[in-house]
Amino acid sequence: MVSKTKQRTEAKAEKAKAERKKLALTSRADVVHNALESRTNFFKSILEADGKDINAECGYPDDIGVDDYSRMYDREGIGARVVQILPQESWAGECMVYESQEATETAFETAFNVLAKRLNIYSELEQLDELSGIGRYGIMLHGFNDGGELKDPVKIKKGMQLLYVRNFDESQCEIESVESNKRSPRYGEPTMYRINLADAKLDPAFKEMIRKAGAKTDEGVKVHWTRVQHLASADHAQTHKVLGIPRMQQVFNRLVDLRKVLGGSAEMFWKGGFPGYAFSIDSDVDPADIDEEAMREEYERYQLGLQRYLAMLGVTVTSLATQIADPSPQVRLALENIAISKGVPIRIFMGSERGELASSQDEVAWAKRMGRRQEKHLEPHIIRVFVDRMMELEILPAVEEYFVWWESPFEPSKSEQAATAALVVKAMADYVSAGIDTILIAPKEFMVDILGYDLEQVEIWMEAVEEHAAEMEAKAAELAAEADQLVDEEQDDEEEDTPVGNEDVENAWTEEARQASIEVRRASNKTHSVNLPEKMSRLTMDQAGQALKELGLKLGMGSFDLETKTQMYEIVTKGGHKVAMDVGKIRSLVYETRLDKSFKVRNEKPRKKVKELSNGSKEGEVKV
Repeated sequence: MVSKTKQRTEAKAEKAKAERKKLALTSRADVVHNALESRTNFFKSILEADGKDINAECGYPDDIGVDDYSRMYDREGIGARVVQILPQESWAGECMVYESQEATETAFETAFNVLAKRLNIYSELEQLDELSGIGRYGIMLHGFNDGGELKDPVKIKKGMQLLYVRNFDESQCEIESVESNKRSPRYGEPTMYRINLADAKLDPAFKEMIRKAGAKTDEGVKVHWTRVQHLASADHAQTHKVLGIPRMQQVFNRLVDLRKVLGGSAEMFWKGGFPGYAFSIDSDVDPADIDEEAMREEYERYQLGLQRYLAMLGVTVTSLATQIADPSPQVRLALENIAISKGVPIRIFMGSERGELASSQDEVAWAKRMGRRQEKHLEPHIIRVFVDRMMELEILPAVEEYFVWWESPFEPSKSEQAATAALVVKAMADYVSAGIDTILIAPKEFMVDILGYDLEQVEIWMEAVEEHAAEMEAKAAELAAEADQLVDEEQDDEEEDTPVGNEDVENAWTEEARQASIEVRRASNKTHSVNLPEKMSRLTMDQAGQALKELGLKLGMGSFDLETKTQMYEIVTKGGHKVAMDVGKIRSLVYETRLDKSFKVRNEKPRKKVKELSNGSKEGEVKV
């Protein structure tokens, strides 16, 4: 008995303990619920002041359907601009699909170019990009001559062609079923669509064609997914690739504001632009004596006709003040809010502002964004999906790899190109004149790391410069040989005309040239330790003078030969002999190029040399 009583007591104690624990948990849940409810009420009080429904007060819809987006796109220009701006700007440049960079077209390139030209594929893909942004997605209907119904999968047949493509936004079609097999790579994606061919947006001729084919346009047409290219609106983050976020969703309230401001301002001008009039009966006139019908007719003649006066008897007419306000600040505020929300510079969104184009910073940033959109969205989700589908259905020849090229979205104007070229040339000139190419940065590294040019392009330029330098040296050697031949001919002519008694002067001049040539050849066999720039770079005369000095030669004054149009420099040997050399021979000498044995010093003899020497010049001196 005692044992049973003890058991009942312990059971009551356990039950009481469980009830206390349950009560404690309930209390905690109530605390959390009350806290969350207080937090919700707090934010609600901010968003809905004094218990008002802001959306209802401002005329904003709580739930925005695809029909709302479609009407805004069709009827409001700013709404259409929100949907169109990204596709239009992204597809503004040229686009090209190719397999190889070779000049000859491959079979794939030929087939795609024919298809693109026949069906205007690039334009159709751009339209698909635009229509997909009205709602959550858009589709492109592919029409094949495979003999099957639209509701059936495409059957690959030899010689099958793509006959037509048609684009639809979400308001014109609906997804009837999706793939439910979790093991399928298309799990969750549509398997059957229903297209409403009776939509007023469609081409009437196309609707008639479908009707004659036996389809009931009022009920829509079922279309299998193999005949459709699906594109979700992908300008914002999305949960999956089937349904995106409409481009107008985040700015829909501002579009409603614009509609109210623009519509209300038009009504305001219509009613308030023409002043009203107040008719007051004079105090000494009995109201019964007023002819109201005559007053009405007089006013109608004034307001509706060409009469510019009011003839009233016993009545005073007072013009009422107009009630007109400028809506521009409100319109501007709404447009800026839309542009900021969409991440578009306001000047680009508006096209132009007061005749001013968008700033260069806006253009560069916008061009980079369009480039990213082309690379991250248009190419993988639109172009490659279409091309891969056509290769899969054997409309196009199958290839392992193909490429998509986009024209640069930012093309600088000619004036901007000229300004950039001037700055680059100045930077190069400063780089060479400062001698940085010889002590700090080599030309190739300067072009790539400092100026930012592509390494491959720089190497092409350097090869071209070396080839040009070699051509110029060869041309200079050829001209020098021709000049030497002319000098020899002149010397032969002058030797025949030399007066008797001047043989010693002529021999002195010939001996001077011979000794100078010998000493220059000897100097060319030596070496010097002067650190010279690369051969393709600019050689300063200071560098050449240092090298010549170590070779036992001295760089003298320079002069310009008008007959040969060549820059010449006086070279003085250790023996005091002087010889004139052009820049090409000096470069060959200082760059440790051994002169050929047939080298002949280009020491042109002026025509009046004999006379000059006989009029006071020292014997053995040569003037150039």
